[in-house]
Amino acid sequence: RALGHQLAKRVLEEIRLRPPTIETGFAPISIHAKTMELPLENRHFLLASMLGLIDRGHSSWQHVRTELAFITIGEVSVMTIPGEIYPELVNGGVERAPGGDFDLDPVEVPPIRELMPGPIKFIWGLGNDELGYIIPKSQWDQLPPFLYGASRSPYGEINSLGPNTAPLLHEAIRELIEKAKVEPPPSIL
Repeated sequence: RALGHQLAKRVLEEIRLRPPTIETGFAPISIHAKTMELPLENRHFLLASMLGLIDRGHSSWQHVRTELAFITIGEVSVMTIPGEIYPELVNGGVERAPGGDFDLDPVEVPPIRELMPGPIKFIWGLGNDELGYIIPKSQWDQLPPFLYGASRSPYGEINSLGPNTAPLLHEAIRELIEKAKVEPPPSIL
């Protein structure tokens, strides 16, 4: 309840500072969705599925189907993310982390909010699905040496589909947003 009140307060403040510029009296709405397959590289998730502990189904061997949605309502953009996404993928700051399993520059760039149009941008995590943590590939770490000299592997990797989840989702998100920019919402009149 407190979170809802704070969200409403901030939205009202934003509207007061920047009133909507829609001259027609209604806000055009568009919804674009994309179904995709992601590799299931986490052996624990695969074993849990085989034992019946996780019953989500597979689209093919070691692959799961998921969905993304991109919604615009006037100047508001909403991107649904099918899991718990690391904030740096959304807002920026993905690093080439020392000790990571993949010695590569960040591949999930630019940040998702930069891809989204409009002045008001929402990210809805756990939207349409629950894939676990979505971790930048350059920060993926299951093998020693561990990130930033830690003594053990971080927590997130054991609760993620695998290291390729973030790059594949980021590319699909970019494509979905670009498609939405090219296909404006239909006219009501």
